[in-house]
Amino acid sequence: MLALVPDRPALCHDSETTLDLLIRITPDKPAQEKERPEINLSLVLDRSGSMAGQKLAMTRAAAGLAVRQLREEDRVSVVVFDDNVQTLVPCGPAVDKQRIARLLEQVQPGGSTALCDGWRRGVEEAATAREARRINRVVLLTDGEANKGEVNADAICTQVRAFAAQGVQTTTLGFGASYNETLLRSMAASGEGNHFYVERPDQLADFFQMELGGLAATRGTRVRLALETLPGVSVEPMFGMETDEQGRFMLGDLVVGNPLEVLVRLRVPAQSVTRPVLTARLSYHSLDTERTESLESSLELMLVSAAQREEIRPQTEVRARVATAVVARLRAEAMELVQQRQEGAAMRLLREALRTPHLPAEEHELLQDLIETLERRDYSSGHKKAAMHGHGHSKGHGHYGLRPRSSADALTALMNGGRIALRPGPLLASRPAPGARPWARFQGMLRGLAHGEARGNAQAWADVDGPSRPGVGEATGLTIATLRHLADWGGFNAARLANELRRAPVARVSPSLSAFRKAMQEGDDWHQAGARSAGCGALRRVAPLLVVGEGLWSNVAIGAMLTHNDSASLASCLGFAAVLWELLAMDRPPAPTWYGDRFLEAIEGLETEQTYTVTAPRYDGWQGSLRDFVHERLADARQRGLDAEQALREWGSGPFVFEMVPDLLWILERHGAHPDEALRAATRTSLEAGSLGALVGAAVGALHGTAAGWELDDELERVLSETAKTFQLR
Repeated sequence: MLALVPDRPALCHDSETTLDLLIRITPDKPAQEKERPEINLSLVLDRSGSMAGQKLAMTRAAAGLAVRQLREEDRVSVVVFDDNVQTLVPCGPAVDKQRIARLLEQVQPGGSTALCDGWRRGVEEAATAREARRINRVVLLTDGEANKGEVNADAICTQVRAFAAQGVQTTTLGFGASYNETLLRSMAASGEGNHFYVERPDQLADFFQMELGGLAATRGTRVRLALETLPGVSVEPMFGMETDEQGRFMLGDLVVGNPLEVLVRLRVPAQSVTRPVLTARLSYHSLDTERTESLESSLELMLVSAAQREEIRPQTEVRARVATAVVARLRAEAMELVQQRQEGAAMRLLREALRTPHLPAEEHELLQDLIETLERRDYSSGHKKAAMHGHGHSKGHGHYGLRPRSSADALTALMNGGRIALRPGPLLASRPAPGARPWARFQGMLRGLAHGEARGNAQAWADVDGPSRPGVGEATGLTIATLRHLADWGGFNAARLANELRRAPVARVSPSLSAFRKAMQEGDDWHQAGARSAGCGALRRVAPLLVVGEGLWSNVAIGAMLTHNDSASLASCLGFAAVLWELLAMDRPPAPTWYGDRFLEAIEGLETEQTYTVTAPRYDGWQGSLRDFVHERLADARQRGLDAEQALREWGSGPFVFEMVPDLLWILERHGAHPDEALRAATRTSLEAGSLGALVGAAVGALHGTAAGWELDDELERVLSETAKTFQLR
């Protein structure tokens, strides 16, 4: 339950050691299935005049939902306040829920905000049923400032802390843009509860659900962590932590399924003998035993030289938490700059924070959301989000109950905001085709991509300078970077992937990748860095994104827009992804016309109204969409019986997707059943033989698996093994 995880399992005998230590507290599941603890819930609801309309309506509905989820043995009370306080439901068993719902529906908006008086009445109601076996929680919801009765924050928080010491905790929910986030966060910190920012009325029910779900899974309250060290060892908490009178960290509740994590930085003088340098002591009130329980764990590490310690690879989970702590500090500094009206400096700081190595995906998502909020000049919401995030970290549970948006939600937001050159065609509303896809076929797809590119790149790369390994083309290098991102972070995250692509070593950098890297270097966000270019660079990066099947279409679309935010390019990436995904599950080659037909079906409705002008040898000056051009060229080639070489001469064979896509589909239609013939056709006459070879290689590898004689990159093989372990693929 109490684990000490150092960044490296060693201390130095020849110099001072700076050691980052993650202290993880994982609540144990009961050995036997037990009823959840009884809940004593007091709802304190603001009904002041500013709550009129949708706010109050949603509050009544969310409170009613919370009451309906209580059991009859639970206790519930409801207090409403404006400038007056009314006990709507005195504390009692949660039996007549329909009556409580009717009373809630009768609540109407009133005057000003006697916040402290309302909260105190709620605490008094909860205190009448306080028992050691119950979770006693006051949930205060308000959208305004305390402007009647006690309004001094220190005085209010002193009262909150006193009741928490007696076992009645306080959670605060701030609603909208006008409440005092400093007061509500301080009340939650003093009251040992949670603090949530409810940005929109439709979120309210979710936050009530989070709070009740956490209460139902709670096994311990009043959690304290004390750290004792050897003389000379200093301890610095990496997050702003609340402490009690004895200097112990005051942590959040022990909730099954939600570990608490405390990160500290130790500075340890050079050690001559092996001995414990730190002892952690945990105490908490157990709802199972109804008494205070305690645990203890000590940290004792081997001694090595400073040089030897530096060679030890740091623990991934500790690096991630250190990155989170760095970003938390940068976020706090940025919000101070906003208060000083230095918004430009704040935005630069936050964008730089997005590039912090090893930052977890959910932290990236929440930081990106804060940046978008400030871009709208909604500084009030920005401060409130920062306060909520800071409170979570101070209690050891980070963003407890919060989850990053799915990539599908992110894609919808990008389309709704006009920030991605894509329309919501039928493919995006569909689920990827089912079927068994063995890991061997994924490996064949990715190895085929690397082999096809290497085969197409005729030069030996002997003239390459710099840190890149000779022979690694852009498609292969970016595939390796993408797979490493997926393996390191256990899934897809656009901001993290953008950072990986920005620094991935490749032998030669295409103009589109160079422009993307320059935009990122100059401070652009990932969703602003992609060029409006219909080049094939993004198309070459599609294959590795198929490893994570969940959110496939949105992952591909967002991953592609990083470098090419262009309608034809994005549609081609989604069409190719659909083709590859189904090839991975086939047990025999499809009908020759299937490749083009499936591609055209997949991109239906995805392109915007943008019109492109083609400069192909036979069709110079043609204007229209990618789908129309591909449809016309394939139909004409079938009618005339063109071979691959003839088609490439007529359509062109450069990096433009109006050249690359019909070339790819026609080669697969003619030679997809025979991998070597397909690769020979792709790399023999194309002016962009490396790119076309990579795409054809990915397709025939997805269908046939790895072929004998394919040239394989050692680094790709290593990252394929790591990916298989991460996703448990076979």
